[in-house]
Amino acid sequence: MSDTAATLRDAPADVLEKYELYKRVADGGNGTIDFGLSREKVRAYKHIARDPSFYSHVRRDLVAVKLPFGFPVARTAAWAEVQCLEVIRAAVETPGFSMFKDSFAEIVDADRKHDDVGECYWFVMRAVESGVTLNTLNLAFIDTSHIYKAMPIGLISHIFLKLGAALEFLQEELGLRHGDVKDFNVMIRENAANPEFPDPVLVDFGTAFKADVDTGPSKYDRRNFCRMIYVLTERHTDNEKVCGCPGKHPEGWKEFVQAMKDDRKKTSEKSMREILKTFKGRTLGYKNSMQAHEIIHVRHVLQTEVDVAMDEEGIEDSEIKLSIFQEK
Repeated sequence: MSDTAATLRDAPADVLEKYELYKRVADGGNGTIDFGLSREKVRAYKHIARDPSFYSHVRRDLVAVKLPFGFPVARTAAWAEVQCLEVIRAAVETPGFSMFKDSFAEIVDADRKHDDVGECYWFVMRAVESGVTLNTLNLAFIDTSHIYKAMPIGLISHIFLKLGAALEFLQEELGLRHGDVKDFNVMIRENAANPEFPDPVLVDFGTAFKADVDTGPSKYDRRNFCRMIYVLTERHTDNEKVCGCPGKHPEGWKEFVQAMKDDRKKTSEKSMREILKTFKGRTLGYKNSMQAHEIIHVRHVLQTEVDVAMDEEGIEDSEIKLSIFQEK
């Protein structure tokens, strides 16, 4: 059975009335995710001239439709995820927190017919059309033919600052815990203004919940965040071992790496606000010190991975033309 056939078989009728689903892109523990486009958008696009930027605009309007599996636990988890995403959406739409709008999965629609029993049969998010995760991006730097096989320190610092601030907002301002912070749950969204500094987007809030900032689950989020950053840094150490000589790292780098390793959990015992306060100055300096050759390298690696992901997910121009608009 094709992805499209499976999607049409599994999707509730009311979601198919509103959205054109055409590509299954993920199967998780509690459900599936399909790329699609609202039927309203499909109708509008059919009357727009196909200029060179046409399919780029379509990709920006893609949505990710999550369909929980057909058992109560999955639908209850989906309902809880919707509640968390709606809390985040309401907060980032206020002027004081609008800077976090691109840091989280963005909900745009959801099944409301089953709120009374705490279940959700589908919900819709803005798609991160690049299809690249932080895990994928890190591996791409390791696999590259570039002489130094590691993510540049400036980019690591950018991710630390951007994602750390998002987690601080989540914990300190909203009282929410993600519950599963890891590189597979961080998508990379291209930043047209600064391609060398793409936006990390925290996704998959299926295990998110409310909890006090100093509880075990909150520390667990922070510990996972630190370890995730450490994984990005450790390739630099590996390179030094292979080369047999220490790298030329900026001042304070080794202390930062050791803190992210969080061996004795000393770092994650602190709040996200304290962690950021401790390392914000130096990591901002690392970010702002990116060399021209590093910027070129980052842009090349990211674009290569985006092209690969788009091909694998079937959202290149020809696939959209055929699958959404039924045009050859």
